[in-house]
This record gives sequence, structure tokens and C-alpha cells, in this order.
Amino acid sequence: MKIRVLTTSLFLVLVSLPALGAEITLVPSIGYGMSNFKFTRSVGGEDLSRFNVIGLGMTAAYKQFYVRGSAEIPIGEEYTYGPALIRQVKREDYGYSVGYYVLETLSVFGGYSYGKTSIISFDGGGALPPYPVYTQHLDEGMYIGANYSLYVGKTGTIGFNLAYADMDGKYIIQDSDPGGVSSTETGKTSGFSLGVTWSDTINKKATYYVAYKQKSYKTDLVTISIDKAFNIFTFGFVFPI
Repeated sequence: MKIRVLTTSLFLVLVSLPALGAEITLVPSIGYGMSNFKFTRSVGGEDLSRFNVIGLGMTAAYKQFYVRGSAEIPIGEEYTYGPALIRQVKREDYGYSVGYYVLETLSVFGGYSYGKTSIISFDGGGALPPYPVYTQHLDEGMYIGANYSLYVGKTGTIGFNLAYADMDGKYIIQDSDPGGVSSTETGKTSGFSLGVTWSDTINKKATYYVAYKQKSYKTDLVTISIDKAFNIFTFGFVFPI
């Protein structure tokens, strides 16, 4: 519910900005990426996954200010197979930010992020049909950061991005086995993300980019803690309007 309200609010901001005047610049973007994560639980065990994503974004800039909405949507779901365990994994991220250019090459920003990891596990070594176990990792909250850019040659740019997130975390397990144990734990998720992006123009029109981002978070819950590491590599295009 929260992310729907935030998405609607961001959409209303984006569509109303052109009323401010001709200085508004809208910059949609689309990219294809490869993402992987590793969740390590303090009580033992870990979750690993690697999958492809589509990255969508829209930035509206007015003078030194900008507003950006973004989404990382998985392409399908990843399946992992083991001797007695089959897992179906899905990860999705949404967010928006508001920023201000302190200098031509330096901006600061703050925003809101929502991420959900869904895992369905089937114990293939037990009774048939196996009872699935549904696991969800939810992280939702604020972040702040800065971006610094360096111009390379006539049209190239390399950008560095650093952000700190302080979010609410939730860990949900629903065991469909009649004798299984289900639980929900809440806590705090915090940590840093670091990214680097190379971009350049093509025929003075479209701009392509190549980006790498690493996120390192820790979720402290009631009975356990979970270290979360993300690595995302994307390639895409931006089209200023």
C-alpha cells in the first residue's frame, strides 16, 4: 500500500512539473541488467540468486532540482535445483528521489526505496507432493546520498554514486506443511550502496550508459540478523525529451 501511494504521488509530481515553464527537461531511461544477491543468516544458511532485470526510470529536471522515479523488474523467475530442494526466486525494487545540484558536477539527494525478495522452496526429498515454504524479505524506507560526475572528452561522463539507507525490515516465513512453523519478524535494515556509471552520446541524440552498483545492507530482527549483498550490472539508454 505504501509503495502505491508513493508511486502515485511521484507520478502526479512528474506530470505537473511542465506547468512550471519551458525549462523542464524530462529524461526517460530503459536498460537491461544482470543482478545477483546473497543473503546470509546469522543462525546459519544463505539464499543465493542470479537473474536478469529490466531497469526503468524517469527524471524530471528544473534548474538545479530534479525528481527521479525508478524500478528494477525481474525478467521471469529464477529456479535453482538441488538434491532435495527446488527454489523459485523473484526480486523487485522501486524507488524515487529528489535531488539538488550543489555544483555542476555534484548533486545531493534523498528518497524512498522499496525492495521485495520472494522465495518459494519445495523439499523434493520429502513427501509427495512437497509442501512449499514461502519466504519474503521486505525492506522499505528512506535513503540519502550524493553523486559526483567527471567529464571525459567531449561527450563522455563517468559518475560516482554513494548512498546510505535506513529502512524498516521484515522477514516472513509461511510453511504450508500442516506440521510446519510460520513466523514474521520485523526490525531495521541499514547500509550503503556504491555505484559507478559511464555514459556517452550517440550521434548527439540518444545517450547510452553502462552502470555497476553494489549494495551492502544488514537487517537486524528479533531473533536473527541477515547480511544482504547485491551486485547489479546494467546497460541501457536515456532519451532526453
